Amino acid sequence: MTYRFVDHTGDIAVELVAESERTLFAEAVRALCAILVDCEESSLETHTEHWVSLDAEDGESLLVDFLNELVFLFDSRRFLPMELHVHEFCVDGVARLRATVFGDRFDADRHRFLTEIKAATFHDLKIDRSSAGLKTTVVFDL
Repeated sequence: MTYRFVDHTGDIAVELVAESERTLFAEAVRALCAILVDCEESSLETHTEHWVSLDAEDGESLLVDFLNELVFLFDSRRFLPMELHVHEFCVDGVARLRATVFGDRFDADRHRFLTEIKAATFHDLKIDRSSAGLKTTVVFDL
């Protein structure tokens, strides 16, 4: 399970690699947090949580909807997402995610803010599956 930032003109792109869909979504949470704040220079604690319940037409749509829900929570409630605990997950047929996201309330005294995110996008988004696992690149509009 990993994520890494890749070059993308004007926006931020993150390559996610994981062994399963569940871990791919967990890596996406970690990557989103790293876009918002400097994880190495911030005091991060997971004492806040939010319930997420989403349905979508496929795994790619579910991933974008999920990330945009987290962007909304950051913008509206200053919720900084860090960990994902999945309760129900399905990508066959109608994609579904029921999960608790653990994180922290953003505090400029403890967290070094990096950049604002407008949205996760569908730009060239495809979750590639192979015997080695899953891989995708998500582009965030800044």
